Amino acid sequence: MADQLERLTSLVALLLETRAPLTLRQIHQKLEGQYPEADQARRASFERDKAVIRSVGILIEQKVLGGDEAGQHAYWIDRANYELQDLGLADDEKRALQVALAAVNLGPGWADDALVKLGGSLEASSNLWAATLDSSENLPALYEASTEQRVATFTYRAMDAKGLKSEPATVTVNVAPNQAPTANADTATTLAAPLTIN
Repeated sequence: MADQLERLTSLVALLLETRAPLTLRQIHQKLEGQYPEADQARRASFERDKAVIRSVGILIEQKVLGGDEAGQHAYWIDRANYELQDLGLADDEKRALQVALAAVNLGPGWADDALVKLGGSLEASSNLWAATLDSSENLPALYEASTEQRVATFTYRAMDAKGLKSEPATVTVNVAPNQAPTANADTATTLAAPLTIN
């Protein structure tokens, strides 16, 4: 059976491409070998996959069928809701984005997918990485803590050039709320000359 990441990718692609909503039975047939054969285990696995896909902002549409399949739920992803809208980037803005993505390798597919969605080209960005960042499973949690302005805690080890590792250390990051600026009353007099008030 396929691992969850492979199954999620296949499921999203299938629901995007389908011309008609698909029942779980049809999804199971089309994604052969990726879901359990037993009905209850298949349903549980599919419900977990739906929750993961929806948690990253991809809306799975569903409706209840009639006729011979009355009462069954059918699923699809509306491409108009899934695809990134045109941001209207100028050519120089696309090139700047390409340089930024070429400078850091975020892991397989991450930068490439983003660049293609924004209308860029992959040719100039290959083999130019200045740094490599692991696509850690903890990054989404750290990003969420940052945006929600709450405490995030993680552990790490330092490693030297010979591969020797330190004992684990804990880092706690407290993201404080942004403080509004303060404006002070002021007065100035000028005789038609430009004036700057600090």
